[in-house]
Amino acid sequence: MDIGKRMKELRVFYGLTQQELADRAELTKGFISQLERNQNTPSVSTLLDIIQCLPGGIFRRTGSGTDCIQKRRLFRENQRRAEKHY
Repeated sequence: MDIGKRMKELRVFYGLTQQELADRAELTKGFISQLERNQNTPSVSTLLDIIQCLPGGIFRRTGSGTDCIQKRRLFRENQRRAEKHY
């Protein structure tokens, strides 16, 4: 699967610029550009962050995506808690 191509398709579908997606995901525009051109490969965690920041994520076609930063923080907190227990 071409992750970069799919990511760009979703970004364009939702009417976001690279800068808007980068701001939502707390990444740089350059990094988003590299991913879309397959010049860089995101970690699973980063890919999940980006997906959460798309309006409605990857599986839904509704939603605003405005709370993705809170979702990311909650996800990371839960991830850290899980790592402490193992």
